[in-house]
Amino acid sequence: MYFAWQAGKNPAHTAYATANMTGANRLLIGLGWATVVIAFWLETGTRVMTLGKDQKVKVVTLAIATLYSLSIPFKETLSIIDSLFLLALFIMYMVVASRAHVIEPKLEGPSAMIARFTTGVRRTITLLLFAYSGLAIFTAA
Repeated sequence: MYFAWQAGKNPAHTAYATANMTGANRLLIGLGWATVVIAFWLETGTRVMTLGKDQKVKVVTLAIATLYSLSIPFKETLSIIDSLFLLALFIMYMVVASRAHVIEPKLEGPSAMIARFTTGVRRTITLLLFAYSGLAIFTAA
């Protein structure tokens, strides 16, 4: 967030913002997915992880975003159009995901404690935790 903000004020910082974005993608795709598959293999002994139909929307959305991001270095620009496309893709994902069947997780620890409160109290606690997290990230940046 800091690098993107600085790049908006000073074009000399653009390389930092793009390095941050590409580094995050490399970590997600190169390390994140590999770690999930290796952990699955170590736990089950199965070398192939079969994704359920409910995972299709997530994987397809991520694939579209990844393929689109590959065009950015060839264009040598990052514009408001790119932002609008990726934002629209995210909104589309959220709409489709919100309509999907939800399996309620088994709650333990702090989440189980929060779940015992009324809806209004739960939402207030969630908003406070969100604000606290945002403040921590903002302070760190």
